[in-house]
Amino acid sequence: MSQVRFSVGDDVLASREESGENHEPGKVVDSYELIMGEKRRPVVVVEFEDGERKYLTAAPPNVLAVESEDEEEPADDGQDDRAVEADPEPEEPAAAEGA
Repeated sequence: MSQVRFSVGDDVLASREESGENHEPGKVVDSYELIMGEKRRPVVVVEFEDGERKYLTAAPPNVLAVESEDEEEPADDGQDDRAVEADPEPEEPAAAEGA
């Protein structure tokens, strides 16, 4: 089973019935790993838009990650993003003192 780690504050699509269907948007408000003998099960608490909180097994297809627009990598425009230093301005010759 592929396990995705969810953190508090992550936006997810979650199936309240844990059927893998009828996903609704929600936010992870708690995340931990349930240890039962040799088995480990990732669990999250999801708060849905209507305010209900539900404990869910944090695994697809019941809980799916939502990629926010901020996480998308910018398109490569082919230009070098390194800063280019301009040539320093030439120093003016010192004025002759006392003419």
